[in-house]
Amino acid sequence: AVTTIAMEQKTRDYMIQLLTGVVKNGTAQKAALKEIEVGGKTGTTSDNFDRYFAGYTPYYSAAVWTGYRLNAKISYSGGNPAITMWKKVMEKIHEDLEYKDFSTVDAGAFETATVCMDSGLLATDACANEIRGNRVAHVKVVAGTAPTESCTLHTMVDYCEEGKCLATEYCPNPVSRGAL
Repeated sequence: AVTTIAMEQKTRDYMIQLLTGVVKNGTAQKAALKEIEVGGKTGTTSDNFDRYFAGYTPYYSAAVWTGYRLNAKISYSGGNPAITMWKKVMEKIHEDLEYKDFSTVDAGAFETATVCMDSGLLATDACANEIRGNRVAHVKVVAGTAPTESCTLHTMVDYCEEGKCLATEYCPNPVSRGAL
């Protein structure tokens, strides 16, 4: 028998984490099943003409498209109608199946990195104190792949809160803030 490795274990684990995250905390929360772990990806075309959901469990996978033969806006107050259809089918075919999840072999496959949401590099104080608000995110990445360089996109500047602009000699109380 010939064995072909389609992808590295850490790539598999990362994809599982991303796609189950869409169902646990993202745009496909309504696709969650009671006793089976679910991963998936939603999709919408311009002007809501088409809605998609491609989802999978440890047992089955299915993709659903909803739309019209001739483009027309989908009006559906329940979220994504493709998820609604996907869930009705998947609940039925999973009724008598035992609980399964997408367990990963290597629990240490991921680490958390503190990054700038604009540059993707390691966050600095300038990113955290950006004029628009905090631009720092804590993200899970495959171990050993976190950025090693700090963000150079943001720099600290003197900012005038009163005038909502860079501080000049006329600003009464400048503060140090991050800016692009």
